[in-house]
Amino acid sequence: MLKAGVAKVDITPSVGVRMAGFAGRVFPSLAVHDPLWARALVLDDGERRVGIVALDTVGISAEAVGEVREAAASSAGIQPEGLLLAGTHTHSGPAFWDDGTFTDEESGYWKALPGRLAELVATAAADLAPARLGAASGWCAIGINRRETVPGALVVLGRDQFGAFGPMARPWPGS
Repeated sequence: MLKAGVAKVDITPSVGVRMAGFAGRVFPSLAVHDPLWARALVLDDGERRVGIVALDTVGISAEAVGEVREAAASSAGIQPEGLLLAGTHTHSGPAFWDDGTFTDEESGYWKALPGRLAELVATAAADLAPARLGAASGWCAIGINRRETVPGALVVLGRDQFGAFGPMARPWPGS
Protein backbone atom coordinates (compact mmCIF):
# COMPACT_ATOMS: atom_id res chain seq x y z
CA MET A 1 0.00 0.00 0.00
CA LEU A 2 1.32 3.43 -0.96
CA LYS A 3 1.61 5.95 1.86
CA ALA A 4 2.33 9.66 1.57
CA GLY A 5 3.20 12.37 4.04
CA VAL A 6 3.54 16.11 3.53
CA ALA A 7 4.82 19.07 5.50
CA LYS A 8 5.85 22.67 4.92
CA VAL A 9 7.92 25.24 6.78
CA ASP A 10 8.40 28.98 6.35
CA ILE A 11 12.00 29.64 5.25
CA THR A 12 11.71 33.40 4.77
CA PRO A 13 15.00 35.09 5.70
CA SER A 14 14.99 38.29 7.69
CA VAL A 15 14.80 41.68 5.98
CA GLY A 16 18.21 42.89 4.86
CA VAL A 17 19.43 39.62 3.36
CA ARG A 18 20.66 39.94 -0.22
CA MET A 19 18.39 38.45 -2.85
CA ALA A 20 19.24 36.34 -5.89
CA GLY A 21 18.08 36.58 -9.43
CA PHE A 22 18.94 39.91 -11.00
CA ALA A 23 22.48 41.15 -11.63
CA GLY A 24 21.30 44.76 -11.50
CA ARG A 25 19.85 44.41 -8.00
CA VAL A 26 22.10 46.44 -5.70
CA PHE A 27 20.04 46.56 -2.50
CA PRO A 28 19.25 43.75 -0.07
CA SER A 29 15.63 42.89 0.70
CA LEU A 30 13.69 45.86 2.03
CA ALA A 31 10.52 44.09 3.17
CA VAL A 32 8.66 40.78 2.95
CA HIS A 33 5.75 40.69 0.51
CA ASP A 34 5.05 36.94 0.70
CA PRO A 35 6.65 34.18 2.76
CA LEU A 36 9.05 31.70 1.19
CA TRP A 37 8.25 28.05 1.83
CA ALA A 38 9.93 24.69 1.78
CA ARG A 39 7.56 21.80 1.16
CA ALA A 40 8.25 18.09 1.52
CA LEU A 41 6.52 15.02 0.14
CA VAL A 42 7.53 11.59 1.41
CA LEU A 43 6.29 8.42 -0.32
CA ASP A 44 6.56 4.89 1.04
CA ASP A 45 5.42 1.73 -0.77
CA GLY A 46 6.38 -0.62 2.05
CA GLU A 47 9.71 -1.46 0.43
CA ARG A 48 11.29 1.91 -0.22
CA ARG A 49 10.85 5.42 1.11
CA VAL A 50 11.63 8.47 -1.05
CA GLY A 51 11.15 12.19 -0.69
CA ILE A 52 10.97 15.45 -2.59
CA VAL A 53 11.72 18.86 -1.10
CA ALA A 54 10.85 22.02 -3.04
CA LEU A 55 12.11 25.26 -1.60
CA ASP A 56 11.42 28.82 -2.66
CA THR A 57 14.99 29.71 -3.59
CA VAL A 58 16.87 30.04 -6.87
CA GLY A 59 18.86 27.00 -5.83
CA ILE A 60 20.70 25.31 -2.99
CA SER A 61 24.36 24.42 -2.68
CA ALA A 62 25.55 20.86 -3.29
CA GLU A 63 27.02 20.88 0.21
CA ALA A 64 23.65 21.73 1.76
CA VAL A 65 21.92 19.04 -0.33
CA GLY A 66 24.41 16.48 1.01
CA GLU A 67 23.79 17.58 4.60
CA VAL A 68 20.01 17.30 4.22
CA ARG A 69 20.25 13.89 2.54
CA GLU A 70 22.47 12.49 5.29
CA ALA A 71 20.26 13.86 8.05
CA ALA A 72 17.08 12.58 6.35
CA ALA A 73 18.60 9.11 6.09
CA SER A 74 18.79 8.86 9.86
CA SER A 75 15.70 10.87 10.86
CA ALA A 76 13.21 9.85 8.15
CA GLY A 77 14.47 6.50 6.88
CA ILE A 78 15.19 7.82 3.39
CA GLN A 79 18.40 6.73 1.72
CA PRO A 80 20.45 9.76 0.57
CA GLU A 81 19.91 8.92 -3.13
CA GLY A 82 16.15 8.74 -2.49
CA LEU A 83 15.76 12.42 -1.59
CA LEU A 84 15.40 15.10 -4.27
CA LEU A 85 15.84 18.77 -3.37
CA ALA A 86 14.92 21.48 -5.86
CA GLY A 87 14.62 25.25 -5.83
CA THR A 88 11.50 26.77 -7.35
CA HIS A 89 13.82 29.31 -8.98
CA THR A 90 12.25 32.37 -7.41
CA HIS A 91 14.11 35.58 -8.13
CA SER A 92 12.81 36.98 -4.84
CA GLY A 93 14.63 34.57 -2.55
CA PRO A 94 17.98 34.79 -0.78
CA ALA A 95 21.27 34.55 -2.68
CA PHE A 96 22.79 31.13 -1.98
CA TRP A 97 26.30 31.42 -3.40
CA ASP A 98 28.87 32.84 -1.00
CA ASP A 99 31.48 34.79 -2.91
CA GLY A 100 33.19 35.66 0.36
CA THR A 101 30.90 38.60 1.07
CA PHE A 102 28.13 36.90 3.08
CA THR A 103 27.11 38.82 6.15
CA ASP A 104 26.92 36.95 9.46
CA GLU A 105 23.14 36.93 9.08
CA GLU A 106 23.33 35.41 5.57
CA SER A 107 25.86 32.80 6.66
CA GLY A 108 23.68 31.92 9.65
CA TYR A 109 20.61 31.52 7.45
CA TRP A 110 22.33 29.05 5.09
CA LYS A 111 24.05 27.15 7.91
CA ALA A 112 20.71 26.63 9.70
CA LEU A 113 18.69 25.73 6.59
CA PRO A 114 19.88 22.10 6.12
CA GLY A 115 18.81 21.22 9.67
CA ARG A 116 15.44 22.86 9.14
CA LEU A 117 14.94 20.95 5.87
CA ALA A 118 15.92 17.64 7.47
CA GLU A 119 13.34 18.34 10.23
CA LEU A 120 10.79 19.10 7.52
CA VAL A 121 11.42 15.73 5.83
CA ALA A 122 11.16 13.95 9.19
CA THR A 123 7.84 15.71 9.83
CA ALA A 124 6.50 14.62 6.42
CA ALA A 125 7.67 11.04 7.11
CA ALA A 126 5.86 11.07 10.45
CA ASP A 127 2.68 12.13 8.59
CA LEU A 128 2.55 9.03 6.35
CA ALA A 129 -1.00 7.93 5.58
CA PRO A 130 -2.60 5.72 2.88
CA ALA A 131 -2.57 7.48 -0.47
CA ARG A 132 -3.47 7.03 -4.12
CA LEU A 133 -1.30 8.15 -7.00
CA GLY A 134 -2.74 9.69 -10.16
CA ALA A 135 -1.55 11.60 -13.19
CA ALA A 136 -2.92 14.32 -15.41
CA SER A 137 -1.71 16.80 -17.99
CA GLY A 138 -2.49 20.38 -18.80
CA TRP A 139 -1.11 23.59 -20.22
CA CYS A 140 -0.06 26.80 -18.51
CA ALA A 141 1.29 30.07 -19.92
CA ILE A 142 3.39 30.76 -16.83
CA GLY A 143 7.09 30.21 -17.33
CA ILE A 144 6.81 29.95 -21.09
CA ASN A 145 9.75 30.41 -23.43
CA ARG A 146 10.05 34.18 -23.82
CA ARG A 147 12.58 34.00 -26.68
CA GLU A 148 10.30 34.24 -29.69
CA THR A 149 11.53 33.98 -33.27
CA VAL A 150 9.63 36.34 -35.54
CA PRO A 151 9.68 36.57 -39.37
CA GLY A 152 13.18 37.28 -40.65
CA ALA A 153 14.70 34.92 -38.01
CA LEU A 154 14.88 37.79 -35.51
CA VAL A 155 14.68 36.64 -31.88
CA VAL A 156 12.79 39.01 -29.56
CA LEU A 157 11.61 38.95 -25.99
CA GLY A 158 8.06 37.81 -26.68
CA ARG A 159 5.72 34.91 -25.94
CA ASP A 160 6.66 31.68 -27.69
CA GLN A 161 3.65 29.93 -26.15
CA PHE A 162 4.16 26.59 -27.80
CA GLY A 163 7.97 26.37 -27.89
CA ALA A 164 7.80 25.76 -31.63
CA PHE A 165 10.09 28.65 -32.48
CA GLY A 166 12.28 29.00 -29.39
CA PRO A 167 16.07 29.21 -29.49
CA MET A 168 16.50 25.42 -29.75
CA ALA A 169 13.79 24.93 -32.38
CA ARG A 170 13.87 24.95 -36.16
CA PRO A 171 14.13 28.30 -38.01
CA TRP A 172 11.05 30.33 -38.87
CA PRO A 173 9.25 28.74 -41.86
CA GLY A 174 10.32 30.36 -45.12
CA SER A 175 13.40 32.08 -43.68
